Amino acid sequence: MKKINERLEKIRLDKFLNSISKFSRSEISRIISNGMVSVNEAVETKPSKILKFNDVIEMEESPKVKDAQKLNSNYKLNIKYEDDDLMVISKDSGISVHPGVKTSSETLIDLLLLSRPKILNIGESSRPGIVHRLDKGTSGLMIIAKKNEILKNLKTQFKERKVFKEYLTIVNGITKESGIINAPIGRHPVNRIKRTLISSGKEAHTSYEKIDNNEGLSLLKVIIKTGRTHQIRVHLSSIGHPVYGDQMYSNNYKNSKKRILLHSYRIKFFHPNKKIDIDIKDSIPEEFTKHFSTNWKDI
Repeated sequence: MKKINERLEKIRLDKFLNSISKFSRSEISRIISNGMVSVNEAVETKPSKILKFNDVIEMEESPKVKDAQKLNSNYKLNIKYEDDDLMVISKDSGISVHPGVKTSSETLIDLLLLSRPKILNIGESSRPGIVHRLDKGTSGLMIIAKKNEILKNLKTQFKERKVFKEYLTIVNGITKESGIINAPIGRHPVNRIKRTLISSGKEAHTSYEKIDNNEGLSLLKVIIKTGRTHQIRVHLSSIGHPVYGDQMYSNNYKNSKKRILLHSYRIKFFHPNKKIDIDIKDSIPEEFTKHFSTNWKDI
């Protein structure tokens, strides 16, 4: 489907497509988020994109939007911190944060709405309460807002790089003791699902410190100042040390078949209402501890 925006007033992309298609607003948000819509021949993944007069909008002819299945799995909401304003949860590897066109199983949002239905009215309908996201295969800490003003404040903290984000990962090869990767990341020109280092991409900054190495693998502590899609995976792969288990960016290396060994381990942010720093560390997944005999208490 190809349409030209002939409206003189500003309008959101999701609202525009909702008005000219058979899909609901939430379905449209999923379609956009999954890269199936372009504006002026450039893929657009933000439902909130503001359209201008004469913008050319294209959407795949028959996108299949699957509703998530009824909750029937072992996934449980793992809450690390909660008050009236927000929650910090630990996401399991293998569960998507929000529904997508190709999502046929339950998501983190399904779990949230089951136990905290009021979150439905916080933020965008397709990702209520979601301040930031993690890839499906990545586990660990995420912040969930329970009020719109809290959501806005926390998103600003992320945008202004005031949130401290620390990950643990196991990678292929023996890395240097430490390193900094500062290279722009953008959507891959051929495979639209992947990201790559590209001059037209957005600034991305990753630093790492080696904790231990064993049997051709290195255990790293990683800190990111920016939050680009697949940032850690792309950056570490670019220096020849892809994340263990990452089938997308490490085809030429040995891989764990169970999961990507990338974990959002620590997060620190300023509580908008309590006016204090919230600093939380997660537990360490079993898949990490079986590879290394590290003194995990010192991490």
